[in-house]
Amino acid sequence: MLKKRIIPTFLFRNNRLVKGVNFSNYRDIGEPKSNIKIFNSQNTDEIIFINIDKKKNIDSLCAILKDASKYCFMPLTAGGGIRSLSDIKRLLVSGADKVSINSKILEDINFLKKSSTEFGCQCIIVGIDVKKINGKYRVMKNYGKTIYKTSLEDYIKICKDYGAGEFFINNIDRDGTRNGYNLNLAKKIESFTDLPIIFTGGANNFNDLYQLFNCTKNTAAGCMSLFCFGDNSPIRARSYLRNRNINVKQK
Repeated sequence: MLKKRIIPTFLFRNNRLVKGVNFSNYRDIGEPKSNIKIFNSQNTDEIIFINIDKKKNIDSLCAILKDASKYCFMPLTAGGGIRSLSDIKRLLVSGADKVSINSKILEDINFLKKSSTEFGCQCIIVGIDVKKINGKYRVMKNYGKTIYKTSLEDYIKICKDYGAGEFFINNIDRDGTRNGYNLNLAKKIESFTDLPIIFTGGANNFNDLYQLFNCTKNTAAGCMSLFCFGDNSPIRARSYLRNRNINVKQK
């Protein structure tokens, strides 16, 4: 059985880390280097960096990864602005262990197949932004502003067939709200695929992590507000979950 992972997820813009609510109203939460060092000292399972800068230039993200690799000993995932196979290669060479791809796959599903063939599906994560529209969960584009044509279920199944190694599901409706994970959506996603799932959006306390892992088969919980706004830490989170018989990594 795969051990459950707790993954701090950082949004990167203009060389700073930011956090918003429902994909808007972003506020500054610090510079990347100090945050990476803090979470590295906490023996964090993994970290995800997503570049949301409007210029979508991966140069600054590559620079962060190169710097982080000097003192960071946890797996790093990088995404945002990936437009080509060479972009993926640059991120991996710079220190990323995996890449998360969203917009480019929505534009060209064959890019997923090419990426998985070139670099191996184990390092290709498909990012999917999900929002409830007229009672149905839909795949969203353009920072949650546009509905994608394909249904959520069909899109997940297509991505698996084209070489996805893992899914990173961001629930827009719960993003930054600290209202807890949408367990209904999490259960629905896992019914569509047997691939590993990172589910994020809404975590406020350790019990939210417990509920996600206890009620679903999702393999990882993405968190940001939980660790950025308070004195919570991955070490304390793992201890809490271990005491409630959730199979997390021993550190």
